[in-house]
Amino acid sequence: MGEVIKGTIQYIAEHQDMYIKCIQTHVFLSFVTLAVCIVLGVPLGYICGKNDKVSSGIITVINMLRIVPSVAMFMILVPIVGLGTEAAIIALVVYSLPTIIVNTMGGIKNIKPSILESAIGMGMSPKEICFRVDLPLAGPMIMTGIKISLVQTIAGATIASFVGAGGLGEIVYAGIESTKIEIIFAGSLTVAFLAVLMDALVTLINKKMFGKLNEA
Repeated sequence: MGEVIKGTIQYIAEHQDMYIKCIQTHVFLSFVTLAVCIVLGVPLGYICGKNDKVSSGIITVINMLRIVPSVAMFMILVPIVGLGTEAAIIALVVYSLPTIIVNTMGGIKNIKPSILESAIGMGMSPKEICFRVDLPLAGPMIMTGIKISLVQTIAGATIASFVGAGGLGEIVYAGIESTKIEIIFAGSLTVAFLAVLMDALVTLINKKMFGKLNEA
């Protein structure tokens, strides 16, 4: 095992420029995907949380999307949008979006009716209830969804190299093709490190923003 770790460090040192470029591409794919998922997922989740009829339809679609393996999703998109970054981001959004929708919906549904009744009694408009009551109270659960979605995206972005989008998957598959475990480790361990790092970062942000609500 010591030789493998030594070989991994040596590989990274000898291919430093390529290694850094792969990390940058991987992080770019992950955060662009996350941004799109938040912009789409939070409003959809909010609507689902407020409207049971709409939520049943969206949840059905989500369950159908979850059945499709991530690799298959990449392959389905290639004939439609071609190879490259666009195909990777679309596939990753489809793969990671459901988590944010479901968590946002759950957060909204968990708000006690008495709180909403009090807000209405105070004369708050629907817009004020949304931004001053609903979203803050659902915040911890939404942030948990964002955290899970980001970790899923970082892991899923490894497959992006299949469609020519780059990222750390290039290193992993280079190691598989050459049957060199130290190259596989260089890519896969970096992906794991990024996932753990982002998990800890979002958890910290969640505690800073919604500390008291998390304890409730």
